[in-house]
Amino acid sequence: MKLKNILSAEHMNNDLSELNVSGLSLDSRKIKKNNLFIALDGHTESGIKYIGEAIHNGANALLLSNENINENIHYPIPVIGVDNIRLELSSIASRFYTNKPNTIVAVTGTNGKTSVVNFIDQIWKKFSRKSASIGTLGNSILSGHNSLTTPDAISLHAQLNLLKDAGVDNVAIEASSHGLDQYRIDNINISAAAFTNMSRDHLDYHKTMEEYFKAKARLFKEILPKDGLVVLGIDTIEKKYLKQITDNNKHNIITIGRSESDLQILQIDNLWRHTALRLRVNNQEIDIKIPLIGEFQIHNALIAAATVTVDKHIGIIESLKTLETLKGVKGRLEFIGSNKYDAGIYVDYAHTPDALEFVLREMRKYTAKKLYLVFGAGGNRDIGKRYLMGQVAENFSDVIIVTDDNPRNEDPLKIRLDILMSTKNAIEIGNRYAAIKTAIDQLEEGDNLLVCGKGHEETMIVNDKTYPFSDHTAILSILS
Repeated sequence: MKLKNILSAEHMNNDLSELNVSGLSLDSRKIKKNNLFIALDGHTESGIKYIGEAIHNGANALLLSNENINENIHYPIPVIGVDNIRLELSSIASRFYTNKPNTIVAVTGTNGKTSVVNFIDQIWKKFSRKSASIGTLGNSILSGHNSLTTPDAISLHAQLNLLKDAGVDNVAIEASSHGLDQYRIDNINISAAAFTNMSRDHLDYHKTMEEYFKAKARLFKEILPKDGLVVLGIDTIEKKYLKQITDNNKHNIITIGRSESDLQILQIDNLWRHTALRLRVNNQEIDIKIPLIGEFQIHNALIAAATVTVDKHIGIIESLKTLETLKGVKGRLEFIGSNKYDAGIYVDYAHTPDALEFVLREMRKYTAKKLYLVFGAGGNRDIGKRYLMGQVAENFSDVIIVTDDNPRNEDPLKIRLDILMSTKNAIEIGNRYAAIKTAIDQLEEGDNLLVCGKGHEETMIVNDKTYPFSDHTAILSILS
């Protein structure tokens, strides 16, 4: 493809116009002949360090941030300098990978993104739509793609292109705050956007809650077209944030919550591994039973049911009825098994203070006696939330075991101590398998155990090495 067909007009000149580009790459190791190498600044290092390797491997042009261009260096291949390299990258990727599914929806929020996109995918399939989801669990149709919550712009556009070629016309994407801040989701023609909730997370990156919200708000203020559909969970987003999303726009908005809303929850009855709901929508009351537990799970399901109605041939009542056969998402308040006393053992991905509180509050409703909790915190991430998570554990569980959870390059002991500072009676067991086994061995009739933090993950990251570890596998091994 000629460079003039993918590069924005303001960056084009006659010398570059006829240059052929065979592919795009952010990784100098994966460069092939006549690829365009995009040298991004990463969290810990810059792509400009790898320009030499990219040229050696066959790159025939470079895309650089203007601030990284050194006028004293002679580059042997053409250099395109831009002010906002990430935004230009999304534009280039969109033009290089031209095919896109007709209906693309994006879901943002601190928690619940993975569940919502999975539920959206499930609902679409019940209406015989060929659909897919992209996010933390990877690509639901295309194997071999990474499991970043939001893939980089090249990978995302390439996946969408492949999905369209495979006949997929409906796609749900997780929109992380990092992905939005780094322009990964721009230029893909989104039809609908959902916002699940807003609470503390990723302040190691965004620094303040206002900056964190500003990143998420880009989805609604800058990316979603004016006539797009917006779905908002109003019970879990502060009014000051809701106001910024809803004021002065022409979006079609659907609100969901217990308070007055377009899709209002009138009653929730907790049943054994099911939840019965009475809802009001379109001035009509309906009753449905969803095979999930946990009010946050119910909110996620309702957000999904509303979002799929961006397809004009799917009505909200019909969409809600499909929730009665919905399947839970791996690692999201997932029942794994029970011990000889029929004490339940659950796994959840909760790794923020709010998410941990939500899931513990819900588990309390189903726990006759003691609620056990095994959890930790990831290394090289927001340190301030560790103390808060310890407080939540202290307030909402009976027996606490603090263990390791992807310590990465931090001292695991230091991470555990950060949590233990706000707990009085917690047990510290660094080895995660031993921590889970200790909890299971203590469970009696009427107890429940919640293992939090890793959810679906199947690895443990320690220093620069990744080891196999799955909470699911560990629990099933101990039970057997």
